[in-house]
Amino acid sequence: MSTQLAEAQRDKAKAESECNALKSSVGSMKESWAREVKTLRAEIKKADEGWKQERDEVLEKNAALLKLVQDQSSVDFFFESRTDQQI
Repeated sequence: MSTQLAEAQRDKAKAESECNALKSSVGSMKESWAREVKTLRAEIKKADEGWKQERDEVLEKNAALLKLVQDQSSVDFFFESRTDQQI
């Protein structure tokens, strides 16, 4: 009986030790994942800011180009109507 009690106590101690090791491992993994997620979020935010800046630059260029085309069309129309009047 005392042998069984000793084995049970040893098994219990082993199980508690394994449980503590697993808790420690899970805690370490959780901390590691939290750091990785934080880093990933920072990278995504930086990329988003870069894409936003690039998008804004493209929109500005597009607006300038559109204005240039409209101004050119106005000039062409002006000269075409003057040519038509001279005929």
